[in-house]
Amino acid sequence: MGKSIKITTKALIHRGNEVLLMKDRKGKWEMPGGKLEFGESPEDSLVRELKEELSVRNPLVKKLVDVWVFSIERVERNIHYVFVVYEVILRHHSLKKSKEHVAFEWFGKNKIKNLKMREGYKNSINKFFKNKLVDYEKA
Repeated sequence: MGKSIKITTKALIHRGNEVLLMKDRKGKWEMPGGKLEFGESPEDSLVRELKEELSVRNPLVKKLVDVWVFSIERVERNIHYVFVVYEVILRHHSLKKSKEHVAFEWFGKNKIKNLKMREGYKNSINKFFKNKLVDYEKA
């Protein structure tokens, strides 16, 4: 049985009290982003992934928001994912989804808690807005 560790960078993109999420082919919502490639910094990985997934150019990768882990244990292989979440500001708001996802949408807090998504994403979003001067509770 093989074991591996994968590092994934994710973008917490917000617009006022809402965050941008993407729906994968299995119907789960997630933050935009993806796996680090060999030799990439987390920030460079995120810029590349945002270009691939949303056709975003020149995003501003601001600050580290959260780091969380998720493991998948299978008979043939165990994978330990490390999610590194950054606040990202879009300089241009023209978004175009790739074929990797079926949709993207802006969500407020009341809608996020009921979405089909990993708890780590929800925790990162709550942590981010808890530390912001945005009235996220009313979103």
